[in-house]
Amino acid sequence: MDNFYFTDDDLKLLDKNRIEITYSKGETIIKQGTFATHVLFIKSGLVKVMVEAENKRRLAVEVVASESFIGLPFLHTEHFLFTVEAIKETILYQFRREAFSQVVFNNREARNQLMNGYCHDYIQLLHKLEINSTRNNHGKLAHVLYSLCRGRYLEEHIFSHLTRKDLAELASISKESTNKILKELQHDCIIRINQEGIEVVKPELLKRLSTIG
Repeated sequence: MDNFYFTDDDLKLLDKNRIEITYSKGETIIKQGTFATHVLFIKSGLVKVMVEAENKRRLAVEVVASESFIGLPFLHTEHFLFTVEAIKETILYQFRREAFSQVVFNNREARNQLMNGYCHDYIQLLHKLEINSTRNNHGKLAHVLYSLCRGRYLEEHIFSHLTRKDLAELASISKESTNKILKELQHDCIIRINQEGIEVVKPELLKRLSTIG
């Protein structure tokens, strides 16, 4: 939780109101529509955040890596509006929502950081909406691959944990289209596919494809 500013008193209160839970790969952590009673912090692992439509189709919104909070936008709502699933074994801290809200209410710096987080998530959602609305399938998948080949995702070796189904859901395209485009990208030497997953060889070309696709 180093990215958030908490005082010693804040940390003591949060420590009294948290439990640690380990989830196996594929296990559901949050089910859309359930009561939002806790704020979650990923101590280690990877999770996929999804929105489930009434027709049972799922939109994968993002992949969240370790050292990140989940559920902050729902501090003041009754229910979670998304489903969260573990991509690999994941260890979480669950904080009681009332205790976390108390800390944020009394800590101005934490409030500011929370607002910054809201703004970042809102911008990311708008960007995803723009990608899904204006790009073809090649551009959508290229955007997903480029987004996941850098920073903390790279440290997590994320492509060794994501299935073709995961990539298809993240790109909002079919699994068949995903497989076809991956083969094309491999043929063009933009990516390599091996037993450990996908290796991005030419990220600059992926970025360009995600822009013009």
